[in-house]
Amino acid sequence: MTEPTFTIRGATEDDYEGVHAILTSPHIMQGTLRVPLASTDYSKARLAPKNGVHQIVAVANDTEEIVGFGELITTPDEPRARHAGEIDLVAVGEEWQSQGVGSALMDSMIDLADNWLDLKRLSLIAFVGNDRAIALYERLGFEREGIMRRVGYGDGDWMDAVMMARLRD
Repeated sequence: MTEPTFTIRGATEDDYEGVHAILTSPHIMQGTLRVPLASTDYSKARLAPKNGVHQIVAVANDTEEIVGFGELITTPDEPRARHAGEIDLVAVGEEWQSQGVGSALMDSMIDLADNWLDLKRLSLIAFVGNDRAIALYERLGFEREGIMRRVGYGDGDWMDAVMMARLRD
């Protein structure tokens, strides 16, 4: 079995430049609601610790480069919603796609949700047309719940999104 070429770990505020490079890359802009030309201050602020926000990165073993980013958001202070979480983002550097980084980020966030936070509902949205991501989410047990029409606007056109969730008894 081949050793993985990357490691998953918790994100730190010092990771902001690597995370920023991924979040502002053109292929990520097309699949998220991020806007182009965001400053590095935006990414630095995003990585500041916040209650209920769990962020992870994938790091290349040979260069220590940040090659992926994942974010799970929970609401531990909301009694009626603390059983649920949302995978807000899975972003992988373009040259690292199809190398298992997205799957590893998702596996890590699902493990956190199931085995450490005891979440019963885990949801996410994927933009229509992002077939590779939707297929990954379905392989991991997420089911389609509906379509959010015109949820975003980007690159001169409206974007629809698939709402998906994974429930645990």
